[in-house]
Amino acid sequence: MIAEKTRRFIEGLEYVFVASADAAGTPHLAAGREIEVLDSGHVAFRNWFCHTTLANIGENPRISVTFVEPATGAGYQMLGVVESRHETAILDGLAPGREEPGTPQVQSQFVVRIEEVLEFSSGPHSDRPL
Repeated sequence: MIAEKTRRFIEGLEYVFVASADAAGTPHLAAGREIEVLDSGHVAFRNWFCHTTLANIGENPRISVTFVEPATGAGYQMLGVVESRHETAILDGLAPGREEPGTPQVQSQFVVRIEEVLEFSSGPHSDRPL
């Protein structure tokens, strides 16, 4: 499903946009880093995701992941399901005066099973699966 050309594009990016929604459908947007294509049907990325992203994925594991080159506004949107979440780093508490209460203390990696790959563009595009 994830073609070699797409894999090369994805792995060259610094970040990815991750759209999640809670059980009621309220959307939330986050960014992931350290992007990996695990195989032709799975991607992984990690970040210090906020509580909203973690709660949304706990309620509704369906997400949209958008890989875009900032200079052109072109890339790919992938629709899928979070299959797993792994804690990859943990901080040792907040630094008073330097971090806001509620700042994420756990770095998480999401492994996503990709169901559809779509073209993404800031210009005209079809939203048909590739």
